[in-house]
Amino acid sequence: MEDIKAILHYTQDYTEFKIQDVVYLKTDPEQLERVVYSITIYPTHIIYSLVQGTNTSGHFAFEISDTKNIF
Repeated sequence: MEDIKAILHYTQDYTEFKIQDVVYLKTDPEQLERVVYSITIYPTHIIYSLVQGTNTSGHFAFEISDTKNIF
């Protein structure tokens, strides 16, 4: 149980995005809303799993924004 608490503390305090955040892919020309549904922490990086409709994808934080990019 302590391990789970430590992981939750880490993701809440040290990740750029949180589970259930609404985000946008910076390179998506349609700027469709996506939701963070999982965060995977590796020794060297963090991957955010996003869902948009029935599509899922994994991304680094630098690919994601919490605001729409107006082209």
